[in-house]
Amino acid sequence: MSDINVMTVSGRLTKDPKITKTPSGKQVAEFRLANNVRDKTNFFDVSVWGRSAETIAEYVNKGRWISVTGRMEQREWKDKETGQNRTAYSIVTDNFTFLGPRKSEESEQTTEKVSF
Repeated sequence: MSDINVMTVSGRLTKDPKITKTPSGKQVAEFRLANNVRDKTNFFDVSVWGRSAETIAEYVNKGRWISVTGRMEQREWKDKETGQNRTAYSIVTDNFTFLGPRKSEESEQTTEKVSF
């Protein structure tokens, strides 16, 4: 039996997603979500792979409200300048839902809910 590692977070993108390709040609979309809970804003780095990354590239931009469900991954490295050990966490997913229109489209009264 394996451990459970599942995160579900909703929020708005803080900037347009960064789209890159791996050496093997697989597409990756990376972005940060701002999640507002009560009086605090939390920020989550998110990576989306493959065909889902293409969908993110086509339909998602800064301010878009989405929900993601995926696994939390930890990355460790040694800082080249200070020599200190560093750690970062991100959500890796291919499961997301558009929760509403882009911020720039909110006044148009259109609501789009698409799951992948």
